[in-house]
Amino acid sequence: MPTGKIASEAEILAAISAVYEKLGRRPIMAEYDRLRAPDAPMAPTCAKRFGGWNEALKAAGINAACTRKLHYLTDMQLIQDFKAIVTEYGSVPDSHRYEMFRHPGMAGATTYIRRFGSWHGLVLRAGYNPKDIAYSEESMIRDVRAVAEKLGCVPTLEEYDLARGEDMPSSTCIKNHFGGSWINFLEKAGLDTGNRGVRFSDEELIASLRKVAKKLGYTPSSRDYDANFEEGMPTSYRTFMAHFGGWNEALKAAGLKPKDAHWFTAEEMLDAVRAMAERLGMWPTSYVYTKQKQPGDPTVAIFYRRFGTWRKVLELAQK
Repeated sequence: MPTGKIASEAEILAAISAVYEKLGRRPIMAEYDRLRAPDAPMAPTCAKRFGGWNEALKAAGINAACTRKLHYLTDMQLIQDFKAIVTEYGSVPDSHRYEMFRHPGMAGATTYIRRFGSWHGLVLRAGYNPKDIAYSEESMIRDVRAVAEKLGCVPTLEEYDLARGEDMPSSTCIKNHFGGSWINFLEKAGLDTGNRGVRFSDEELIASLRKVAKKLGYTPSSRDYDANFEEGMPTSYRTFMAHFGGWNEALKAAGLKPKDAHWFTAEEMLDAVRAMAERLGMWPTSYVYTKQKQPGDPTVAIFYRRFGTWRKVLELAQK
């Protein structure tokens, strides 16, 4: 707009409609500002005039029906949308913040995780560093509570880092956000720092592993353990990982030989892929499988040696 001139509602709506026509879908604010004419009002001006960006879009006749079908979005389109959110809000969001920031018609966090294997996978593909993810307090509290539930106790720093998932913030990230104190964070999360919950000794953990191995007749994978533990035992393989530093380390402590490549039957290998497909809601690529596989599952290299190609693996797993 010419300097000093206040845009009329008609001019604002015309500018939004022009960008919509150019983009082929409803624009978010960052996209509008990137594509608008030099003399058109900026997105914040449009939003302020109509009480919000979505309200401005509605006034221009652009509603939810004008969005794309998410099923048909390419990886590049999804990444462009994600980058637009990063640009608009000035930080790399975690999945929780993304859900707060995303505009109607944009893919949800679940879509991104399924397409790229994990939230970290998306961040890397988009050209950002996972260390730059701005986690919300809600995400931090939710993730540590989830780890506490899996371990059956309030975790120490070391236990949390060993048991956390790839997309969860590190204990250092959490500490820094809460003034450098893990105890302060645990209290904020409503976790009782004076009650560490059920603690298992080395002997109890080893006995649990041996009991499951005896029940199955072979060395259990982490999935085998989670499917066969009994009352009074740790309820997740992550407890063993946190205590011993890894699944194979736990097996060795129990005198059980970790599975080598030739220990896996073809059906066990295919079952690992089927279990992941059920967990993710999609058949994994070899890249996704590598990122998401559980401790004790066969590696992609073992699959290639046994079946030749990943396409063959998926064909057999779907039979």
